[in-house]
This record gives sequence, C-alpha cells and structure tokens, in this order.
Amino acid sequence: MARQYLCVHLPALPLQAYAHIGPAGPSHVFAEAAPLVVVEREAQRTRVVARNRLAARTGIAPGHTLAHARALAEPLIVLPRDRLRERALLECLAATLAAFTPQVHIHAARASLIAEVTASLRLFGGIDTLCNTVTQAVEPIAARHHLIAAPSATAADWLARGHRRLVAHPPIADWLEALPITTTDWSPPLIDELGQLNLSTVGEVDRLPKTELARRFGPALTDSLDRAHARCEEVLAWWQPTTVFRTQIELIDPACEIQHWLPGVEALLSDLERFLRERALAAQVIEFGFHTGREQRTGLPIAAASPTVAAADWVRLVKAALERMPLTHEVSRIELHCDRLEPMQFEAVDLFDLARRQDKPWRDLLALLRLRLGAAHIRPPRRQTTPLPESDEATRHAEIEAPAGVRPLFLIDPPRRLTESEWKGQWPNLRRAIERTQPERILAHWPSSEAAPATPDDVIERDYYIARLPDQRTLWLFRDRRHATWFVQGIFA
Repeated sequence: MARQYLCVHLPALPLQAYAHIGPAGPSHVFAEAAPLVVVEREAQRTRVVARNRLAARTGIAPGHTLAHARALAEPLIVLPRDRLRERALLECLAATLAAFTPQVHIHAARASLIAEVTASLRLFGGIDTLCNTVTQAVEPIAARHHLIAAPSATAADWLARGHRRLVAHPPIADWLEALPITTTDWSPPLIDELGQLNLSTVGEVDRLPKTELARRFGPALTDSLDRAHARCEEVLAWWQPTTVFRTQIELIDPACEIQHWLPGVEALLSDLERFLRERALAAQVIEFGFHTGREQRTGLPIAAASPTVAAADWVRLVKAALERMPLTHEVSRIELHCDRLEPMQFEAVDLFDLARRQDKPWRDLLALLRLRLGAAHIRPPRRQTTPLPESDEATRHAEIEAPAGVRPLFLIDPPRRLTESEWKGQWPNLRRAIERTQPERILAHWPSSEAAPATPDDVIERDYYIARLPDQRTLWLFRDRRHATWFVQGIFA
C-alpha cells in the first residue's frame, strides 16, 4: 500500500503565533485593528516577515524593509518576531494531529507539520474524510492554514506553498510538473542559479539527466527530487510529547566550595533552558540533588513565581536558596530533574495595557524572598477587621479595609510602648518633632468579637504622628488618648 502524508502549513506563522493564546484558541481581533507587520533583524536591516490583511492592502509584502513598510502605511503597528511563540503554536498543532496518527513531524523552518496517515485512512473513512476531520480540529488553533495530502512528505510540503487545499492522488509527478521551484525547500542561491538556466518548475528540473544534475548542483538536489517523487524512502524525526526532564553531571574531583561546583549547576540549567525552548515548554518547580558518592545526598527544590524558561532566572533562585541552606558536604555529582513540564502560556498582546508586565517583577521578587528568607517569613497582603495597623491573627481573612494614609515600610507588631525614661531621657527632641506635625486620628468603637457588643474597653482613640529625629531616623508614633500613653508603631525607610 502506498504511503500517504498530510502537510499542515501555516503561511503567516510569525503573525499567527501572536494571535494564538493558549488552549482556548486564537484571538484575531487585535491583528485586524490596524496595519500590522512582524519584523526580524537581518544583518543591518529590519525586514518584514509577515503582515495582516490591512497591511497587505497598502502594498506591504514579506521581504520589505521596515522603512519601506512605514512609507506605505502610517500609522503602522510593528511587532518583533518571537520564535518561541511560533514553536509553541507548532507544538500545540502537533498535539492536535497526534489524535489522528502517532507519526507527526515538525518542520519549523518551513512552518509546517507533516503527518504520515497511511494506517489511519481506514479508521477515519478515507483520505477525503480524514482531511475534513483534520481541518475541523486545526481551525480553532490556526484559522489560516493549508492542508495538502500527497504520497510523499516532501511533495506535500512543496505543494503546500502553492495550494490551500489539495489531495494529490498518484502519480505525484503530474502535480509536481508545473510546481514553481520557488515553493521547494532548495536554498535561494540554488533557485537563482536554476532560474538563470531558464528552469522555473520542478518538472523541468526533474527531466534533466540526474548524473549531470548531481555533478553540477550536488547530490542534495537529486536526492530531494527522488524523495518528492516517492522514488526512495523518507526518514523523518517523529514528534514525541515530553513531560519530564532529567540530567546529571559528574565532577572530576569532589568539591567543597560553591565556586567550584556552581558552574556545574549553571551548565545543567543551560541544558534545561535549551530543552524547554526546543519544545516550547516551561517549568515552575525543579529539584537539584547534590551527591557525595552513593552515601550522602542533599535535595534542593526550587520554585519560581510562574513557569519560566530562562536559565539566568533559575541561577538567581538557586543562589538565594543556597544562602539560606548552604551545603555542608563535598559534591561529586549534581542531578537536575523536573517532573512537571507544561506548555508555555503567552499573554494576549495588548499594546497599551502594561499592568501585566509590571506585575511580573513583583511576583519574581516574592519568589526570591521565599527562597532567601523561608516561606514562613513571607506573609501575603491581607485585610483585617479592625482599623489598627498591627496584625490580627483571628481576623486575617476579613473583608474590611484599613484606613489609607502614609505608612512606614517597617511595622512594629505589636506596637512598643515608650517608657517614661525613654520619653524624657533618650529622645529629648521627640516632643518638639511631634508638635510640628498634623496628627492622623483613628477613632472607632470596635467590638472585641463578632458575638459580643462593643464595650468601653473596645473604644479606639489614637493620634498618629510622624517624627523625624536629629539622627535622621523617622518614626511613626501614636498617642493612646484614653490612657495618655505613647507607642512606637513603625520606622520609615
């Protein structure tokens, strides 16, 4: 039985990668709001690699320089090419095609996926029915795509540049006869050289003597022609879903000092980053294992604020964790494993809303502080049932706002009462500093519990002051009006 291949080609992959947002499907609203191009830096020029319909109507075409595109359309939205997003979209499509056949190949350089469906034809009712089913599965992810069925993978890939939907029945030579050589995967210099010989179609090149063709242009050209015409077997690397990463490194000599074995950690994290980027995956939790022979092992789990890829981010987190938990033994082998890999999730492209990007540094800082200080010492923001600044463990998750005023960075919890000797002896200038400020008053009747009514003991009467001392320290003080006592509540940075 002759082999049958399907090719799903994305003609505008750099643009579609921006439109695709997670498993919920694509969002094309922003892509058609104005003329938009995706550009990539080539040598000393920035060239257009994809554009939307509005940009195409102005005359912008792939290959134009950015300056040329700006001259044709103003205003023009410009986005940089993101190959990681492109890989994520291809990986998502590969997982979709895997429902029809386990033999799926990702051809990232050609923005295509090739699937061998020979064994799936009977299950899905023939090639025509299978193509309809695949189209229904692929459209929610990539609305603009070409779908070609052919007896060879190379022919399907070539035909996908010239046809949007095609089932090429044998003989395949009839379909390749008039196919332009510009749709092949041959190098641009080779295509230009063939064009100078007045060769413009695959059929014209294939009719030339194979020996002379290989002698002048190399055997790679004749080999690709044989693969396209199904005259030889094709070997493709089939895509495999990956959910686990494990690797290790052996040290030549056991090392005690961190500067001696830390380069091994950085090398493992670089391997992890390369592994994740090739598959458009991300990891949020990883674990190191530091071994001394077979007897002693120290595990070091590292958790990031969000799924990440960059090795530099992991190195920073590892160093923070080692500051709190340094290794006390020699290291002869370092292991790195991650059992929870997940597809990368990309946020919707919003050219005006920067709130999400501004929020990421705070989440990263929080994860870093957890590793450096310990999770028990990091408390999330909370609401409480009283207007008092200090914590209230019994009402940590209440829904009542505290008054919004100027607050110190360091809060003393609970407030520390000033003794008579401190008030009169240690801070003689404190009273004059307080008298120059306008107090903030907290006055409320607050019950000690929800079940009991308010009593005179539950009355809150405080006057808050900001006092700057001669040594430039700035304190946050309050006076309890009911008992005429003074407390230190916080210290300004």
